[in-house]
Amino acid sequence: MDLTLAAIFGGLLLLGALECRQAVIAALTLAVFEGAIRKWVFPEYHQWVYFAKDFLLLGAYLGFFGPRLVRKKRLFDQHPANLLLVLFCIMAAVQLANPALPNLWVGLLGIKAYLLYVPLMYMVPAVFQDTLRLRRLAVGLPLMSLIPLVLGPIQFVAPANSWLNRYAWAEEIAPGVAVFGSDAQVRITSTFSYISGYTTFLTVVLLAGLALAVFERRSWVRWALYGILGLALSNLLMTGSRGPFLIFAVAMPALLGLVIWSRVPGRPRVALTVCVILGLIWFLVGKAFPEAGTAFFERVRENDDVAERLVGIFREPVWALGEAGLMGYGIGTTHQAAAWLIPGGISNTSPPGAEGEWERIILEVGPFGFVLVLLARVFITSSLWTAFWRSKGTSRQPFTAAALLFSLACLPGNLIFNHTASIFYWFLAGFALMPGCSKEVRQAMLPRLAACRVDERELPKRIGYSPSGHLRSSCQ
Repeated sequence: MDLTLAAIFGGLLLLGALECRQAVIAALTLAVFEGAIRKWVFPEYHQWVYFAKDFLLLGAYLGFFGPRLVRKKRLFDQHPANLLLVLFCIMAAVQLANPALPNLWVGLLGIKAYLLYVPLMYMVPAVFQDTLRLRRLAVGLPLMSLIPLVLGPIQFVAPANSWLNRYAWAEEIAPGVAVFGSDAQVRITSTFSYISGYTTFLTVVLLAGLALAVFERRSWVRWALYGILGLALSNLLMTGSRGPFLIFAVAMPALLGLVIWSRVPGRPRVALTVCVILGLIWFLVGKAFPEAGTAFFERVRENDDVAERLVGIFREPVWALGEAGLMGYGIGTTHQAAAWLIPGGISNTSPPGAEGEWERIILEVGPFGFVLVLLARVFITSSLWTAFWRSKGTSRQPFTAAALLFSLACLPGNLIFNHTASIFYWFLAGFALMPGCSKEVRQAMLPRLAACRVDERELPKRIGYSPSGHLRSSCQ
């Protein structure tokens, strides 16, 4: 069986190297359906299925960066976070010699959690070179989300001991499945291994769907997106998670404010329409799934600790600073899978228990590593902010808006220890490296498109970029 697994992972590496652009899309798709494969298709190999997308991406990195290295071309585009990421890579390598690290495998697991998906940011401009590929993403993401969104309500009405409600690591069907208080109704996971992965995906769908709905010009597409948003909100109620609702409640006015401040013609009216439609969607969700609403709000009343958790985001890292020292306990030591790699399990030298991401980073890599990670996230958010303004009036604007909002949510969020959040975060961060369509670019393109009789208002649809970032025009 070891040889079979080696052949499978070797094949994934080869496929990723040969078709690196398609491998990125395939890895994102696997991130959505990986849990379903682990739970229902190959439950006995669930630990190995977890690494399938990682080997696919490693092959994609070889196929993408290898030729650049051979031709002595620049490997990475310029980005404000580049220096911080290089410094963290060096520090992560030094962490492998940390005397508090239980063994090398735990350290490699930690490096994988922190850094494996970072190269996605530099590959996105090549994957989506032109407007056509962006349109395919705009269509593909909602269509792909329909499967988990439809499956979620089916899980909610199924009993807790149903095979639909098992977890990826369960030895038998549904032992200890999370439910709403004393009710028998489960907190759904859909096609994901656990609730946290699904709530992360729902957050991405809600932010991307809202951004696309605000900027979309075709009315039928907007109404389809409203339907997706309604399903996503329904599923979010059924997960019982409160954090994504807070994120969405802050993101909605923030996005509408960006639309108004960007002074895009006609967008304030669309923004007002979206507000009214979202209110109607929320009303209809409550009518269509009353049990989900009742279970969710009962859980909120029983666990009224939101304020304490918000304060803990800033209080717990101070506690962790006193525990970690300069080097921390070693990269990967607080990872949820580290216990499987330590002979005898958790020992007295293991780090103290921690829940929030900031304190876990401090416990693993110390204060210096924490500063590098936090500053890198701030710089990524800053670059997405700049990209949003540069993409004004182009097909990239809704994507940069969604990426900006998600990056803001991930500043204190669980990103390193949630592989679903990590892969989507670094993928969306890549939209900051896609060239925008500035006023100067528009003026330069008008003479080229005059022979095509293209109206200036259609210019953003006719502009594309080569992998190297050079402007090209199309009359098709």
